[in-house]
Amino acid sequence: MKALILLIFLIAAAAAAMYVLKPGMIDRMSGSSMQTETVYKWTDAKGLVHITSQPPTDGSPYETQEYLPDTNVIPALKTEQQ
Repeated sequence: MKALILLIFLIAAAAAAMYVLKPGMIDRMSGSSMQTETVYKWTDAKGLVHITSQPPTDGSPYETQEYLPDTNVIPALKTEQQ
């Protein structure tokens, strides 16, 4: 009986720790959908690519993309091939 109570307590403690450390994890495990974030991507006059949470203010054409909040949207750096 004590072992069963201890097991239930440990499971509850693990679930609470998971919720505190990674809140979105429980939503993904339960199948509920997470709210997506919209990012705006455009290239300025100098050819630099910008990815921000706000559209460009200078009227530049832009793309919108939807991502989960824990997704990395920064492009990888290009490396030189030898």
